[in-house]
Formats: sequence, structure tokens, C-alpha cells
Amino acid sequence: EEDEDDDEEGEEEEEDEDEEEEEEEEEIDRRRNHNILERQRRNDLRSSFLTLRDHVPELAHNEKAAKVLILKKATEYVSSLETEEMRLQQEKDRLQARRQQLMRRLEQACTLQHSHTGLHICCTCAQTKTQYLRGRLSSDADTHLEEEEEEEEEEEVGVVAGGMLGLSLPPLFLHIC
Repeated sequence: EEDEDDDEEGEEEEEDEDEEEEEEEEEIDRRRNHNILERQRRNDLRSSFLTLRDHVPELAHNEKAAKVLILKKATEYVSSLETEEMRLQQEKDRLQARRQQLMRRLEQACTLQHSHTGLHICCTCAQTKTQYLRGRLSSDADTHLEEEEEEEEEEEVGVVAGGMLGLSLPPLFLHIC
């Protein structure tokens, strides 16, 4: 019976040792996986800092910029971009308001011109020569020649109308509707 007890104890010890070895191997695998993931995270973080550094003009050629410096300069750069964006938006708003003011003045001048000459000039179309020609050109050669003659007449009307209004307008900015 003692032999059987010894055999059973030996088997239990072997099983315990096997379980301990498996647990140790699992722990080693867990640590290995954790280390791999941590290394990958650090590499991604380093890569992100390098990308950020390269996008900040002041640091673009500074290979040895510290991470704190990169963050500080990036914050300053973003702030300067926001300020510039606000300035440009204000300039855009100012120019749009000026454009509206000029369009109102042009419409008033056209109305005044119409009352003096009876000639109705379309001021609201505000077509440039390029836009006008783009819509008018045809592949038919005869039609093209006729259009050139019409364009010359309309060009003269635009220049004359602009001159009569005291405006410096490109040809075909004003045209007869």
C-alpha cells in the first residue's frame, strides 16, 4: 500500500509540476505579447511625433527636437493658423460686402442709364468675357463667324455703357438683354 501511496504522491507532484510549468509558460507568453504590444505602441508614438514635427515649419529640419518642444511648437503653430484663418475670414467677409456694395452701385448706374437712354443693360448677369464666350462658342464655322461679329458689337456696347457710367469695366461685363 505504501508503494501505491508513493506512486500516487509522485503522480500528483508531477501533475503539479506540469501545471506550474504551463502557468509559467503562459505568463512568459503574456509578458512577451505585452512587450511586443508596448514596443509597437512606442514605435507608433515615436512615428506620430516625427510626423507632427515635420508638419511644424519651425521644426521641420530639426532632427533632434524633443517631444516637449514638438508639442509646444505644434500648439503655437495651430494657434497661428487659427488666427490666420480668422483674419482671412474677416477679409473674405469684407470683400463680399464690398462686392455687394459695388453691385448695388452698378445696378443704380444701370437704372440711371436706362432712364436716360432707354437702353436696357443687364447689370445683374455680371458675366466675364471668358464665361460669356464659353457659353457661346460653337463648332459650326459659319455660326462662329457670326458670333464673333455679335461679340464685337456687344463688346462695344459694354465699353460704351461702362464709359457712359463712369465705370472701368471689362468688355462684355455689361451686355444688352
